[in-house]
Amino acid sequence: MYACRYPAALHVVHEADDGSVAVVASIFNYGRQDPLIQEVHFPSHLSV
Repeated sequence: MYACRYPAALHVVHEADDGSVAVVASIFNYGRQDPLIQEVHFPSHLSV
């Protein structure tokens, strides 16, 4: 497997009451704006 680098990655981790874990990872490249990401409300000290 070849390693690739991306400008940004987002990992969402959830641990259930039974201790099982689910992880969703999204990687991002530079390009056109994504309407879904524009809908995310970030803290005021961060910018999109």
